Amino acid sequence: ASESSSTAVENGESSVPPLSQPRIVASRDLRVAIHTAPDDPEGGAYGIWAAGETYKSSFHGDFTFVPYMGGVYPENQPLSWRTVSATVGSTSIAMLADPTRQQGEYRYEYQFAGLTEAYDVLVEGVEQTFVIGARPMLAGDLVVSGALTTNRLAAPVVDTHGEIVFADALGNVILRYGAAVAFDARGERTPVFTSYDGGQIHLRVPGDWLSKATFPVTID
Repeated sequence: ASESSSTAVENGESSVPPLSQPRIVASRDLRVAIHTAPDDPEGGAYGIWAAGETYKSSFHGDFTFVPYMGGVYPENQPLSWRTVSATVGSTSIAMLADPTRQQGEYRYEYQFAGLTEAYDVLVEGVEQTFVIGARPMLAGDLVVSGALTTNRLAAPVVDTHGEIVFADALGNVILRYGAAVAFDARGERTPVFTSYDGGQIHLRVPGDWLSKATFPVTID
């Protein structure tokens, strides 16, 4: 799954392509690598940041994506993600507390017991992945759920393979959360079905595919 921004004020006219589309190598790298800086005595802690052509993102707390809005908007339009559950059936397969944090030049990982949540910083947006290293002991659908913090609006989605489009009150597109797929260690792939209820996103990998998969399995 993925997050990409749009600075367009007209729906879909000048948007950055969602990360679910094929990646294109830019002629020049417009990314700012994941970094920190000394704290500001007046402004407080700097945190951990990265940036692309049309956005910045932070990793020091929950992952937060901030599209660049230019002078069109008087304030930022951020979206934050916090993983709240990873289940097979009704049974948790991960301990989602106190992750080990791993920082690379353009990749940041939250390493939980049973699940790694990762973000790759690209020119056009951020690629979000979840890696399940070992086969769950129980059979059934795998569902990863994240709580969102944002004041942007998106229509409810129920078990659909497709993107979620976040907009302002006038319907202008601000951010796209791309359609997800899952693949296993052999490269076998399946669509991931997304639901959104206004507060959480749920990513469902079908249990029949999971039962035949070779682990690790990645939701992308």
